[in-house]
Amino acid sequence: MKIGLMRLRDKLRNKCYGVNFTSGAVISLLLSSFFVSFISLLTVASSAQSAPVWQSTEDLAHPLVGKIYDSKHKQFVSQYAVDSAMKEVDILLLGETHSNVDHHRGQAKLLARWQRQQAETAIVFEMLTLERWQQPERWSDRRLLSERLQQHAKEWGWPIYTPITDFAVIKQLPILAANLSHQQLRDYAKNEHCSLQREGLVLAFCDVLKPESRHRLETLIDRSHCGMLQSKHLPPLLKMQAAKDASFALSLWQAHKAGSAPVLISGSVHVRKDIGVPVYLLKTGHSVMSIAFLEVDPELVHAADYELSEDDSSYDFIYFTPGSRSLDPCVEFKQQLEKMRHERR
Repeated sequence: MKIGLMRLRDKLRNKCYGVNFTSGAVISLLLSSFFVSFISLLTVASSAQSAPVWQSTEDLAHPLVGKIYDSKHKQFVSQYAVDSAMKEVDILLLGETHSNVDHHRGQAKLLARWQRQQAETAIVFEMLTLERWQQPERWSDRRLLSERLQQHAKEWGWPIYTPITDFAVIKQLPILAANLSHQQLRDYAKNEHCSLQREGLVLAFCDVLKPESRHRLETLIDRSHCGMLQSKHLPPLLKMQAAKDASFALSLWQAHKAGSAPVLISGSVHVRKDIGVPVYLLKTGHSVMSIAFLEVDPELVHAADYELSEDDSSYDFIYFTPGSRSLDPCVEFKQQLEKMRHERR
């Protein structure tokens, strides 16, 4: 009887639902439980690190903040989907709100992902003019680059672009200019010239847009001036905008021709597929991806509301971020006008 009870005890000790509870198995189970818990902790920590920490503070609770929207398929997607789509194109356009530091941080992250996929990458800046920044320049010193940028165009507030320029220094990426000078733009607005030419490629920029796209751009220009533009000023401003976009397209084409996979850093309107640089790149035959970083609007809670084009997608992907300013830009614009009027007296 005693022997039978001992055998039963041993059986219960060593077997339970088909699992052998030998001392080695117990240790293995304990270790397995430990590693499962450890991996879970790592996953949580990784998620916390990958979650964006916004420096902008307006509308942080907006439901679109932090989301990526695929405009073509009308759905939210992961970063992996964007990375996969990047592999299929020649040129990357990254649009921004100039004053939003989160946009520049996001641009730098996408630039890094793009650079890992390419043999050679170049950064093409809207903020640099061809007249003064004539050759592709590589930099190995952050301080010297910062000084050069400040000398070239201090009005752009270059410190906010540090995430991008630091990456350019670390990776020794060439920095190129895209823009025309203020004087060149004023000349184009006044004269009848309607094309730009570089290295044998001619890009026309007058009457290139479809009528509905032209009207859309006129609306955006008027809105950017807070509805205070006189009608006579709209045509020259429209022509200046078109000349800029054609110039950006030529700079990107030249960079690609030289063997680089270029990335444009510019305002979000310039990268719009219906009215911006992509329209002028059509003649080059290059495949292009347009990505915009957009500040959320508290009155617009649906991603599709941010696309002014009903027939086509404005961008390939939209990254939604908090806003960067509490002051109404139109209030600021009126203050600037008043200051200019006061200085003229």
